[in-house]
Amino acid sequence: MAREFITALIPRNKPDDTLKLLDDIIERNTLLGVDSPIANDFDFVALAAMSDSIRTLRTLAGKAESVSQTKNRESLLLLGIAPGQNLQSTGTLKVIITKIKAILRAKYDVAPERLSVWGFNVVVSEKRGRRNVRVTLPVNSPEQLLKLAEDIAKRNTVEGVSSPLNGKVDMVDFASKTAAAKAAYDLANSNRRIKEAKNYEALGIMGYAHGQSRSIPGTAYNILSLIRNMLLTVYDQNPKELEYWGFHVVIKTGMPGRKKKKIAD
Repeated sequence: MAREFITALIPRNKPDDTLKLLDDIIERNTLLGVDSPIANDFDFVALAAMSDSIRTLRTLAGKAESVSQTKNRESLLLLGIAPGQNLQSTGTLKVIITKIKAILRAKYDVAPERLSVWGFNVVVSEKRGRRNVRVTLPVNSPEQLLKLAEDIAKRNTVEGVSSPLNGKVDMVDFASKTAAAKAAYDLANSNRRIKEAKNYEALGIMGYAHGQSRSIPGTAYNILSLIRNMLLTVYDQNPKELEYWGFHVVIKTGMPGRKKKKIAD
């Protein structure tokens, strides 16, 4: 004889769907009022507070993410390594640093290793009696390029009136752009950490943080599972009723018996 297999799904590890299910359950319980079959079994005031907390945390995470992206792009634009920028993007730190490198290479032609004092990565090698000097810019790393800009600004200050950059590069402008890029970069990172912290806190309330499972009491995942199980008992003759509570109900028909052995691929 055919048998029905009923599953009321909980959107595991899907924060948006989990929050919607929680809200749907609260709304359905409120709508039914005293006729709700689970009104006295769960603290719906606490559930509403849980929903508000999750939503607030995710909103704060979203705002922090927006600030992070804005400030990160601001930093990249100042550095001159944002998408679409190149050496023709005049006034950027990358373009200015490229000019500074050329000036210092000419200044220290017989001793190119001195560029390392300014923060540059200098690689000197010899092959077949020929000396090769390579000075590279970390254009693929905002953090390292920013560090190079800061090192150049500091070294220029140390050199003072003896700096080979005097009269060739507007170092006041360079230092100002470096400070602005650093401030934007730091703000982007701090907001990224805020976003991650708020999202993780929300996941902890939902029961989806690392190491959590459905069996941990007090989490949304645990409570939703208990509500689902109780409603399946209440509506055992009409399980589709759970869909009014926000659950996605799947009913399959099959024959009882031994499961077929799975053949490995």
